Amino acid sequence: MARAENLEQSDLRRSEILVTALHVIAERGYSETRIADIAERAGISNGLVMYYYPTKVELLIASIRWAEDRWYEELQEALVEAKTATERLEGLIAIFIMGGNTPMLQMEWSLWLDLWSQATRHEQIAEVHKEGDIRWRTMLTKVIEAGLKTHEFSLIGSLNNTVIALAAMFDGFAVNVACHDGTVDPELAFTIAMRFASLSLGFVWDLDEETTKRVRRYLEPEVAIR
Repeated sequence: MARAENLEQSDLRRSEILVTALHVIAERGYSETRIADIAERAGISNGLVMYYYPTKVELLIASIRWAEDRWYEELQEALVEAKTATERLEGLIAIFIMGGNTPMLQMEWSLWLDLWSQATRHEQIAEVHKEGDIRWRTMLTKVIEAGLKTHEFSLIGSLNNTVIALAAMFDGFAVNVACHDGTVDPELAFTIAMRFASLSLGFVWDLDEETTKRVRRYLEPEVAIR
């Protein structure tokens, strides 16, 4: 019993450190974040943080993997009411680009941008980035395959190339949104992405009242759709 309790406490401590690290890195950026900053925010010693995560790179990798697991869990829960493959793709794009209505779905894009930046310098982080890309494309592939089976979607080219193109577009819009470029805001990015997806997959999509109502259930109340 004591061993089980110790393991549970250890897991809770790990989660506490990871959540704190995510918040601090989102605020300061990876390069400007020190182990001491995370320890101070968590109210623990530097030594305890380093007991679980000996280096800052290991802490970043663990934080991103933890965040991704939670993000995908919340995404699956958010999409459970989607009745068709089209609605599932619509919800997935809305949440990915505009953020959702739960904490992990509202994850700061700055975290992912930090990961991408560091991936050019660290082989370990590059591997995590690759894993994330594969996971994201796999999810898109499953949604599209479901739509092909129900004849909601049709392909012009190969499934693999279509998924790569769509994923690249969504990632690109996410960068525009995260950087507040002044031209592409989240709502516009979502609308363009959905129109491009509809052309690529041969389905009809329009931002009418019914669509707007459907998409709003995934988002924070104040988010406007246009």
